[in-house]
Parts: sequence; structure tokens; C-alpha cells
Amino acid sequence: MAENQSNQPKEVTQEEVEKTLKDNIRHILWDLDHTLWDFTANSDATMRVVWEKYALYELFCSYEDFIRIYDMHNSILWNQYGIGMISKEQLKVARFWRPLEGAGVNNWKLSKEISDFYLDDTTTRLNKTLPGALETLAELQKRGYHQHIVTNGFKEVQYKKTHNSGIGKYIENIFISEEVGAMKPRKAFFDAVMSKINAHPSECAIVGDSPDNDIVGAQEYGIRTFFYNSRNCLAEGMNTETIDSLGDLLNVL
Repeated sequence: MAENQSNQPKEVTQEEVEKTLKDNIRHILWDLDHTLWDFTANSDATMRVVWEKYALYELFCSYEDFIRIYDMHNSILWNQYGIGMISKEQLKVARFWRPLEGAGVNNWKLSKEISDFYLDDTTTRLNKTLPGALETLAELQKRGYHQHIVTNGFKEVQYKKTHNSGIGKYIENIFISEEVGAMKPRKAFFDAVMSKINAHPSECAIVGDSPDNDIVGAQEYGIRTFFYNSRNCLAEGMNTETIDSLGDLLNVL
């Protein structure tokens, strides 16, 4: 009887399971916009130049009103782009064309000019990162973690943001949905990431600000998730670890 009992598998506690998972993490997958790169500050700086450069004050009652209308259309168009209803080029231009058209200026050429200016200027004007981003990246690199960007943004700007902001020197790979051929958080996107970095999902953790794009899909794939609440969003119902600052990550990895 004693021999049989000694052959019984040892009961593993939840703490041991969590420690094993924690110790197994080798790769950090970073969302870019609103997680490392301060999209809000960088975009606003350029939008204020757009407001003056193209005399949009003649069309809208206030800058805030213009941004509210732009954000509404931008959100709708991104959703349509995500499910393949419109092309990237349509998204880039239409998010400016729709507010202008609503203000009585039906000019696609002008909208494209504004779009081109916005995309170029926003990657070169401030290049502001979120608080603690560079310090956290540097410390995680020092600790031996492999770090990668996973993003749905446009390739022509995401590479510039990563390089110009100083983020790039800590990043080994940049995975952009249009190059991968699938949008994050689809399984095909994470399949491509795992194949490239030669890792198992259990060896990875993802850090991002979007419950839909960064957390839920990654959890279903088996990746450890950290919700960075950079925009003070409601995180109710999400079974994920939450960090309020990027530096907090250093205490849990």
C-alpha cells in the first residue's frame, strides 16, 4: 500500500502553477498605440497643426467639435476595415473626408492631402512615449526577455513610430496585421507570431490597452495577458491581470 501511495502524483497547488507559468515567460508581446507610444498626445499635437494649416476653424465651431466628429467616423471606419469592408486607403482618407463632407466640403483630394500630412507629421513631431515605457523596456531587456511589437496599425507609420520614439532598440520583431495577413486578435495572427519567434503561447505574455484586440483573443490562444489601463477604460468582466502603470509589470514578471 505504501508503495502505491508513493507512486501517486503529487498534488500541485495553484501557487505552484502560477509560479511555473510566471517562470516560463520568455517573450513579451507589446501593443504599440496607447500602450508604449502615446497616441493621444502625438495625434493631438498633429491635429492642432492640421486645424490651423487647413483652416478647419472656418468649417467647425471648435477644435473639440472637429475631433469629436473625426473620432466618431474613425472608430466606425476602423471597425469596417477590421472586417474587410473597406481598404486601408479608404480608411485613411475617409476619416477626414466624412467630417469635411458633413461640414459642406466634398473634396476627396483635400482629404487625402490632410491624411498624408497627418500620418507623416504624427510620427515625427513629438514621438512621445507613455510614462515609464522606455525604462520598462530597458529593464525587461536587461532581464533577458525577448520583446516584440504586435499591432494592427499601418505599416508605413508603425515602423516610424517605433524607430523615432526610441522604442525600437528594445524590440526584436514587429508584427503588423497587414504584413501578417490577419488582424490581431485572430488565431492566424498569433500563429504567425509564434512561428516566427519559435515559441509556445505559454512562454509569452501580451501587454495592451484594448480588451478586444489585446486581451480576449490572446487569452483564448493561451497567452498570459496584462491589461494596461492607459485610457481609464472599464475592465469589468475581464479575467486578466491589470496594470495601472508600465512599471508595475516589473513587479509581476
